Amino acid sequence: GETYLVINRGLSASQGSLQLYSSPDQGLSWFPGPRLPGSSRNSFSDGYLDGNILYLTYTNTAGEVVFTALQRRAGPAVGTWKTIWSETAFSSLDVFADNPAVAVDAVGTIWLAFVAEDIATGNYSIKMLRNTSREEGWVDTGLTFGDIDNLSIERSAKPVPTATGMGLVYAVHNQILWASRENDWPLDQPWTGQVVFTSSSSDNDPYSSHFSIAADAQHNIHMSLSDGNRVGYSRYDAATREWKSKWLTGNINVAYIQTSIVAGDVVVTANNGSSRLMVYRSVDGGNSFTLPYTLEHPAPGNGVSYLYARMETAATTAGPMLVLQQYIDNNTQRLLRFSVPLP
Repeated sequence: GETYLVINRGLSASQGSLQLYSSPDQGLSWFPGPRLPGSSRNSFSDGYLDGNILYLTYTNTAGEVVFTALQRRAGPAVGTWKTIWSETAFSSLDVFADNPAVAVDAVGTIWLAFVAEDIATGNYSIKMLRNTSREEGWVDTGLTFGDIDNLSIERSAKPVPTATGMGLVYAVHNQILWASRENDWPLDQPWTGQVVFTSSSSDNDPYSSHFSIAADAQHNIHMSLSDGNRVGYSRYDAATREWKSKWLTGNINVAYIQTSIVAGDVVVTANNGSSRLMVYRSVDGGNSFTLPYTLEHPAPGNGVSYLYARMETAATTAGPMLVLQQYIDNNTQRLLRFSVPLP
């Protein structure tokens, strides 16, 4: 019933920019937890919760990928965390790692994808690590996803479990792609893949990070994206293993989107320029959507700006849905809280 949030506070690496916060009351109050050692204002993080253990991966100033496991200790609302596992998952003098993401499959293998920059050539690629046990440690799969070039950094990747294996949604330049494997495949077998979406707009997103995915209890995968100021939606059907896509909106000047499964319903939240957030809901697994709510922020002024509202939601929640919107208050970045009465 608690909510956990990792915030990049922009501190020095010696302090640890990434810090874990917890809320026992749907975001009404927040309690600071541990900082992630070596993380800086440029660090990215991702993770998943398994019982009372939170598994996190992030990058540090050395361009290494760190993996850590934090155990939530019983206690008062403020709670405590104990580090039970922390190690360097990837380190290389020749490669700088960025934007890591992680997921675990049904047989317990952890898959970790990240963007790799070859320091000598400037080439970027998406690489994958695996961990089948703490004894074996982290193994480079040798697999590379998407083009290898130095045209731009425009790449990101997010592993997601399927009903029978592991999938990877990844973006390279103007395409979003899908790769997958089965749990009974040899660990070094190449993944199968396909193109899910090709952008025809002139959007220039340096990390191709503007897609968001969530999986429902039936292992259908739901993805929203922003392209050409529109909100797009794609659904991976676990039974047919096919992707189908459509537009949810026309031009609403969207830049940021989030996908959530709220008590089984598919919910897509998107900014409408700098004016408001739009909440789209599907009660039939993504076949149709309605717009039950728009989220209005207080009027800007006196040094307050809601320019191109960036927001975060939990990928899976029983509801109500917590939305945290980033905004600027006299040069200080803050979070605005919405509690959306879903389902």
